[in-house]
Amino acid sequence: MSVTLLDFNTNITGQTYIGNGKGKEKTIEAIVLKPEEMQILSDHPESLFVESGMAAPNYLTPMVRSGIKEFLVLPIILKQRLSGFITLGWYLKSTIHTQEDFDRARQLADQMGVALSNASLIKELHELNWGVLAALARAIDARSHWTAGHSERVTKLDLKIGQVLGLTQEEMDVIHRGGLLHDIWKLGIPGNILDKTETLSKEEAQLMREHVRLGARILEPIAAYAEVIPIVLQHHEYFNGEGYPDGLAGEAINIGARIFAVADSFDALTSDRPYRHALDSLYAIETIKQGAGSRYDPNVVQFFWRSWRRK
Repeated sequence: MSVTLLDFNTNITGQTYIGNGKGKEKTIEAIVLKPEEMQILSDHPESLFVESGMAAPNYLTPMVRSGIKEFLVLPIILKQRLSGFITLGWYLKSTIHTQEDFDRARQLADQMGVALSNASLIKELHELNWGVLAALARAIDARSHWTAGHSERVTKLDLKIGQVLGLTQEEMDVIHRGGLLHDIWKLGIPGNILDKTETLSKEEAQLMREHVRLGARILEPIAAYAEVIPIVLQHHEYFNGEGYPDGLAGEAINIGARIFAVADSFDALTSDRPYRHALDSLYAIETIKQGAGSRYDPNVVQFFWRSWRRK
């Protein structure tokens, strides 16, 4: 038995997974379907019976090499497109099969189709989720022309640091979402304060210091983003406990927030702001190094430097 899954983009290339009949080993073969083979499979959506003596199509070559004589090919159609097929093979010709055997085989292919359809839907929803977050991040950054692209740049740097740190994929996903949403507080801050070139008043400064709490409150109703809130809330905490809003210190600060503090500072230092011009990258790195142990987690700074040197 083998299962072939076609590439969604090309629909003519794919991978065939071949079992050995004992359920312990399998081989994987790359295949390319000819146009006429695609057409024959599409013209037989229920099943296609093939004997090896009938000039078996190329996609059956791996199984023909193993000595199989007869094949029952069961196409899997998703959204009116051939997405793959299951192939059952027999080493002896003229094996007697009942209609019940064929019905069960077709049922198996249909179940595989449902599974692939569900997997496709999950993938589409996953891609939609990231697309919506990226669009929201751009909308947030557009609140001030000084920060255009900031969230996506910081997120990219966050992920590089996380990769060097050896974080799990689940942790990386949380950091990814946190990076895109960290500035969501801007939705509640007047534009004249965001772009102000003069020193902020005492009231304005307090409002800016409270912005992280505003971001956390915006995200609170969304249960799926519960793990993102610590990043949004704590990315201005200092490693020595002198940051805000809660004066957390050391490892009491979420690891994503500690990573983000470094990435956010680097992007801010190397970007133009209404009150100063962008700094040179190496100068910005030295500035961050000087803050290791006070403002920043020294381990994160070290791994940030490693990720930078990998460029």
